[in-house]
Amino acid sequence: MKSELEIIKQKYGERMMRLCRKYLPKLFDVPGLVLELLDKNFYRYNKLAEDIEEQKKCYEFMGFMYSKGNIGLDKNISINDKSTAKELMARAGYLLYPECKTEADIQSFRHYYKRDDGKVITYEPHKRLVQRDGEELCTFNGGRLMSARVWFAVKNDVAKYKREDYKNPQRQDDYSTSVISIQFSKNDYSTLSIKSRYNHSAAGSDNTFNSNLDNIIEGLTDAFERDFGVRDKMAKCGPTLDIDGYILANDGKYYPYNQEIRGVYYCPNNMIVNQRLDVIKLPNHQMLVDYFIFDYNQHTIKLYDERLRDSFVKEYAINKKIIAEKNGVLKIIKQNGDTAILKINKRREIISFEDENLKECGDNFMCKNKMLSSLSLAKLEVCGDNFFEKNNLMKEAVFPNLKTCGNNFLSNNIIIDKINFLQLKTCGWGFFQNNLLLKEANFPMLEKIGSDFFFKNKVLKNLSLPRLKICGYCFLFNNEALENLNLPLLESCADRFMSMNKTLKTFQAPNLKKCGQMFFYFGAQLKKLELPSLEECAQRFMFEQTYLEEFSAPKLQNIGISFLPWQSKMVKLNVSKEVMKTWKKNGCSPLKIRLAILKNNLKCSLNNLNNNIKK
Repeated sequence: MKSELEIIKQKYGERMMRLCRKYLPKLFDVPGLVLELLDKNFYRYNKLAEDIEEQKKCYEFMGFMYSKGNIGLDKNISINDKSTAKELMARAGYLLYPECKTEADIQSFRHYYKRDDGKVITYEPHKRLVQRDGEELCTFNGGRLMSARVWFAVKNDVAKYKREDYKNPQRQDDYSTSVISIQFSKNDYSTLSIKSRYNHSAAGSDNTFNSNLDNIIEGLTDAFERDFGVRDKMAKCGPTLDIDGYILANDGKYYPYNQEIRGVYYCPNNMIVNQRLDVIKLPNHQMLVDYFIFDYNQHTIKLYDERLRDSFVKEYAINKKIIAEKNGVLKIIKQNGDTAILKINKRREIISFEDENLKECGDNFMCKNKMLSSLSLAKLEVCGDNFFEKNNLMKEAVFPNLKTCGNNFLSNNIIIDKINFLQLKTCGWGFFQNNLLLKEANFPMLEKIGSDFFFKNKVLKNLSLPRLKICGYCFLFNNEALENLNLPLLESCADRFMSMNKTLKTFQAPNLKKCGQMFFYFGAQLKKLELPSLEECAQRFMFEQTYLEEFSAPKLQNIGISFLPWQSKMVKLNVSKEVMKTWKKNGCSPLKIRLAILKNNLKCSLNNLNNNIKK
């Protein structure tokens, strides 16, 4: 007959067997109890132990299992224990202070929280409270008592926990929990939040002990209700366990999920946990792939949540056949005989997609997919908004015939380093806006660009857009590497064009006629800028450009405020009399400008003379 450990290994994997043997020795004193608790509280999943260990939730798992089994608790405490909250906290090693009634009461605990400058803050009622940096709770910013009832509890040995000893803050580490703030909201739900000694240095610091008083010590929830008349009315009965990637369903079990979309949890085991937390088990002839339901009997693909309106389903809703092959390969044979090939991983997430005949796709095409790394759509010409918007693992994308794309095209991709869009003429806003590694981009036909194009790209050094005529706001905003940019046909650009670019050295745009606010705002290293066709510019033109020596815009007529704030190195200026008059109205003296330029030219001449003498 198999032992309990052998059955656990068979059902949940060897790693779970070892985890239980290490952390739950007392539970094994009751034969069959560990297995019973696992089956009752967790869906059978062989990666459960791995997830618990990798997330450093072993002790939380241990406490959860012991509390469920009613073993290992303090023998002096029972469910009917009528001890006060202060007495129970003392048993847990804390001194529970009286409820904070005034702002001064709250501020008296501020010295336990670290500031970046190392200073200790004392509360002075006559001074206005301000936001501080560091790990102080926002509780200390003032006004918390208007929305919450607040208690503080401090470990008896709090002095031995030094912040510098905790280089990698964790919500449940000893320093974090040595000072806690217990706060009940002043509303009908009386929601509880237990805040740690960290502010946001550790994830979930507002949910320490899973915001469950009984996770500090058994019976504390009831004691707070008896002593202070407060209870978390939104909390589920009994202790809970917080594991990232798992949801507690109405049947009392934790289920692993791949992703949550609009309150629906899509699981790797052909199950869906809906918004009511009911578990929906798909029949054997259906398979959940990402957030799509593939039906092998009807050869259809549909969405559980129709609100998503994903055009992938519109394109492949009804097919001639869907074939599941080995190694996670799925073939979709469409009604016209064309074939699309998908590859899925063991969690049934799409990791590769290929359709060599697809020419057009609508909005939200696979917009929630996160795991796909390879995509090939050789004949695609048009795609709508939010195309693979959430994907951030795509390593390569082949679009040799794409001509038009909508908004948010691959807007969260961070790892593609080279792209070639040889036919692309128009792209919407958010195009590759969060990419960090793109080194090479080729757009020989691109004419119109929406906002946030390559927003915050970090490494792109060269970019060729020979046919670009119009671009939206935040074009290449905060680019950190581009040195040269030539836009020979550009006619207009919106606000924040090349703003926060700190490396650009040369720029040509001979046909630029109109530019928005904050044109080259802060940072570029341009020494010379010639815009022979420029007629109109908005406010803060070339604001904070300290390198500029020569500027020419002879056709410029209309300027905004803060136009070309004075450049200390300017030696040549070519603008119309109308610009000089407007400049004067805005508070800048043309005479001072000319005198400064003459002074800079004189300095340059003297420097050249000295250099010639030395030679």
